[in-house]
Amino acid sequence: MASTLLLAGKFRQLTLLLVLLFATSSLTACFRKETEAKSGAAYKADLIRAIEQSDKIIVTEHSSEMDFIQAYPDSPASAQHTEIIYHKHALTAQEKEKFLTDALAMADETQDAFSACISDPHHSFSFYHAGKLTSKLDVCFQCAQVEWPQNRRAPPWAIYDMLAKTVNVLGMHDERDWVSLVRKKASAPKGK
Repeated sequence: MASTLLLAGKFRQLTLLLVLLFATSSLTACFRKETEAKSGAAYKADLIRAIEQSDKIIVTEHSSEMDFIQAYPDSPASAQHTEIIYHKHALTAQEKEKFLTDALAMADETQDAFSACISDPHHSFSFYHAGKLTSKLDVCFQCAQVEWPQNRRAPPWAIYDMLAKTVNVLGMHDERDWVSLVRKKASAPKGK
C-alpha cells in the first residue's frame, strides 16, 4: 500500500512538472511571437529615425559579386570584381520628404518568411549625417531581403514595395537582367 501511495505521489509530481514545463514553453512561445510581431514596427521606427536624422541620403543601383560569378562562371577571377555603379542619386529635400512620408505610411506587419536564396543586393540606401556615413541599407528585391547591420530585427513586409517605389521613381529598376548588364558593362575577368 505504501509503495502505491509513493508511486501516486511521484506520478503527481511528474505530472505537475510536465504541466509547468508545458506552460512555461507556451508562455515563452507567446512572448517570442509577440516580440517578433513587434519587430516590423520597431524596424520601421528605426528607418524613419534614420531618414529624419540624415542630412544626405544616397541611393545607388550597382552590380553584385554574384553577377560576375554568373556572367563568367569559368573564370577563376570572376569573384574578384570591381563593383559597377549603374545609377547613383542623392535625394533632394523633396525626395527625402517623400521617402519619409512613404516610410511613415508603410504597414508594419513583420516579415515572417524568408527566401532560401542567397541575398544578391543591387540597391543601397546610404544615410549620412554631418558628412559621415551613419548606416547603409542594402536590399535584394529578388529575394525579399534587406541587410542593415545597424538593425538586426525582422523588417516589415511592406518595406520592399516602399523601397522599390523609391528606386523606380528615381529612374532605377528594382528588377533587371543583372548578369547581362555585367556582361555589357564589364570586360571578362582575366584568369590566373
